[in-house]
Amino acid sequence: MKLELDISIYPGDYNAAELHISFRAGNFSGEGRGWLRMAELDNFSKAIKKFPLGEEPYPCLAAGVWNEAATELVQEHLYFKVSPEGARGAVRFLVRLAVPDDSAAADGIAFSASANIRTNYEMLREMADALASLADGDASEIKLVFPVD
Repeated sequence: MKLELDISIYPGDYNAAELHISFRAGNFSGEGRGWLRMAELDNFSKAIKKFPLGEEPYPCLAAGVWNEAATELVQEHLYFKVSPEGARGAVRFLVRLAVPDDSAAADGIAFSASANIRTNYEMLREMADALASLADGDASEIKLVFPVD
């Protein structure tokens, strides 16, 4: 089995952008989108390129709806986190996606999906380079395929 990850970026004002993300693994899929600062995407791409990843807190990236001052995420629509697993160079990659609907629930989330896959540093480096190309404006869409153990 494999996990296919598609990410598109739509730049906005004030060095922010909206990421659109979808993933598929067999018959399971999810999609979501959220706003973040371009610097956050750039910092995340650099952080996940490090070998080894180091100690907690492990690199993560979250996007969604921010408060008025843009200092706190009040509704999470997408979340990425990577962490090392074991001593043999394996890495865990977690992606959570949510679709908002103000009338759906108290937290404003209508649907959510997540995938937690095991991969390696080489695939993580490929992902880091692809995300950096989004952050730098060299690409507007990336597609990655992760083998799933």
